[in-house]
Amino acid sequence: HYASLDTTNHNPVNISLDITNRNPIRDLIYKTLNDPPDPLVTVDKKNYTFCDDILVSYANGTGNADDWIGIFPASAAFEANNLLTWQYVANNREDDDSDKGFKDGTIVFSNHGLEIGDYEAHFFGYNDFNAFLAGPALFSIIYHQNAVCRIVLCPDQTPGHFCDCAGDCTNKPSFCACSDAQTCCRDGSDNNITE
Repeated sequence: HYASLDTTNHNPVNISLDITNRNPIRDLIYKTLNDPPDPLVTVDKKNYTFCDDILVSYANGTGNADDWIGIFPASAAFEANNLLTWQYVANNREDDDSDKGFKDGTIVFSNHGLEIGDYEAHFFGYNDFNAFLAGPALFSIIYHQNAVCRIVLCPDQTPGHFCDCAGDCTNKPSFCACSDAQTCCRDGSDNNITE
């Protein structure tokens, strides 16, 4: 591309731009190489059982410690009443390398308490529902006859606030207040999922 400037005869400045040399492929390559990569969110697998940890990886974020990953029912609007569980990217850091910031990493959702169904993980910035960065990363919670874990979801609790029949018995007693959870905490031998 070039621009020519015509100042002959003291005329007002005339500028003409030659765009005949445009090359869309070159322009696309230039844009691709010079633009920052888009934010990304992925899950480590498509199907989980009740007991599985859900690993959500994120990349190319803002670097802000208040960026966060939220899990919603599939096709749900980004509203607080649809948010099932969430974590800041600063949680569950897998490395101690603080100079890497918070642009990339993996969040582990353990003891999530999600019911059988389809879900979406989304990546947001700056502790704000309106700062959508990436998603959805689709996954499902499925029934599997060999899935055995010790959790009890008491009737007065929301998904994610279940009793793990171990540390929650003393650390989060409100999660373990119902009789099934109390039994599980007492004997530690109930290996069935109760809802």
